[in-house]
Amino acid sequence: MAVTFTDLAVERMRPPREGRIEVGDAVMRGLLLRITPRGTKTWSVIYKVPGEGGYSASGSGDYRHQRRP
Repeated sequence: MAVTFTDLAVERMRPPREGRIEVGDAVMRGLLLRITPRGTKTWSVIYKVPGEGGYSASGSGDYRHQRRP
């Protein structure tokens, strides 16, 4: 699921009954908002590291090697 993150959109997001959901931003690829059943919202970024299976110097990507801090 992807939405455009605005203050109001994030505020209106409700927690799931079970498990954790991750909502992606429709504008900024790789920016995620995690929401737990208790309503905790945390931000996460998925990125690729050049030369480590992410992007090569030619710009081609291998999407199996993504990182999350």
